[in-house]
Amino acid sequence: MDGLQLQLQELLSERNELLTRLHESQLQNAATAQRQAIESLLAESGLPDYAVTATFRRLLAAADPASRIELVQERVRLIADAHRRPPLSHERAPDRDSALSDAAFIALLKPHR
Repeated sequence: MDGLQLQLQELLSERNELLTRLHESQLQNAATAQRQAIESLLAESGLPDYAVTATFRRLLAAADPASRIELVQERVRLIADAHRRPPLSHERAPDRDSALSDAAFIALLKPHR
């Protein structure tokens, strides 16, 4: 019986090792699929490279698929809004008499609605 028990232990050990390798492979496949889904989503979004930072990628990786879509859509809206707004800077006045008053300056800084 000792020979059978030894063989059983060896087979159980081999099975456990194979299960561990299978689990690791499944995790790797899931991570690869997730990266591909994120890359596909980003490619479809048309976001410029500067809008897709490493931090944004980590945020997408941590989010569920529905949240990823929302995050990308929000980023697309933010970029589009930034391109539609004209710059709020003005050239400096050549002399003090034509400089903006404090109230006028504050009014320029408030968001337009």
